[in-house]
Amino acid sequence: HMAGGLAHEINNPLAIIQGRANELMRLAAGDEPLAVRVRAACENIIQTSDRAVKILRGLRGFGREASKDPMEFASIYEITEQCVELQQARFVTRNIEVRLTLEPDIPLLLCRETQIGQILTNVLNNAFDAIVQSDSVERWVSVTAERAEDNVRVDIVDSGPGIEDHFKVHLMEPFFTTKEFGLGMGVGLSLSRAIAQDHGGTLALCKDTEHTCFRLVLPINSRAADQKVGHQVGVAHQPQ
Repeated sequence: HMAGGLAHEINNPLAIIQGRANELMRLAAGDEPLAVRVRAACENIIQTSDRAVKILRGLRGFGREASKDPMEFASIYEITEQCVELQQARFVTRNIEVRLTLEPDIPLLLCRETQIGQILTNVLNNAFDAIVQSDSVERWVSVTAERAEDNVRVDIVDSGPGIEDHFKVHLMEPFFTTKEFGLGMGVGLSLSRAIAQDHGGTLALCKDTEHTCFRLVLPINSRAADQKVGHQVGVAHQPQ
């Protein structure tokens, strides 16, 4: 409720900021030095507010109950990039590099977009906590998405210290957590796995990997197989 309320309240003044910046852009026509400077400032305002709008959209989605939403076609590119955008600022603040690599021509998914975003946001949040709590020297999170036969596969890998073997079997159990007291209730992964299963997919910890890797697998609907969204390979988001 808090996330949705904040997003709603901030969205209104943000729309005014965007409107005024666009108005100034129109008024600052011409090649005079002052006009050029005003237009540059307006462009910066608009770019910054556009980024804020994306974050708010992700915040509204993450905080909303979506279990009764209808299944609709959605792009894994948009879902993944929105989730990264939502948390990008705090990754940068903690000097954690986010590596985002999305294979081109992945078909659209028939899914509840908000719920898939909630899965990815939960796993990204866990990766962030693993690195920060351990004060890892290596500080990166890798997100990759690719087509694997009739599925879309998303891997989230972090450079944290890893998960001890005796904890791994309990990871998906409700209320089980490896985080420090007060930093987690242990429900994120169990809920995320339930959402994946409700979509006919899986969420699991990969075995025998050098770094902790959670893999989300979602089936490609036969109607979606012919609907593809082109995308650039090797997109990377890094701290500035």
